[in-house]
Amino acid sequence: KREPIIVPMQLLSIAGLARGLGATIGPLFQSQGLPNIPPRFSIVKLIILAIGLYPVVNAWGMNGAAGLVAVAGWITGSAALLVAFRFLGGGFAEAVQSMGYPALNTAVMALVVLGAREFLFDGYSAISFFVLALIGMIAYFLMVAVSVRFTPYTAPSALIDRIRKAAA
Repeated sequence: KREPIIVPMQLLSIAGLARGLGATIGPLFQSQGLPNIPPRFSIVKLIILAIGLYPVVNAWGMNGAAGLVAVAGWITGSAALLVAFRFLGGGFAEAVQSMGYPALNTAVMALVVLGAREFLFDGYSAISFFVLALIGMIAYFLMVAVSVRFTPYTAPSALIDRIRKAAA
């Protein structure tokens, strides 16, 4: 009964993740007296949606529309992040390095949680939710600890320091 909405909701959650990552960019530019930059990314996203919506809905229906929203969000969100890093004095390599370790940590955490769900639980319940959330938190904490200990990753403090320098 509800199965047709599962894939579009998953795609829209990916779009929400992109939106969450990009939500921090607007206030950064506004605090530096550049409020005209974030709306430009919204215009680009609107153009992508306006051009692509009809063909993808014809080809893939609701899944295509949700996928296009996710793709447009990732394109504009990634571009906004790159512009923000350049504004802060960094470049593509620095952006990848500062976001790569958290992304890898998150991917490992997700795989651990998915694996734990497969081996520990048959269905969904409140108990499985809380146990899997706890497993996810522990896995992420351990991945961050490993990243800080054995790689050049310096955790979020490096980004905060760069923002402070740019604001000064």
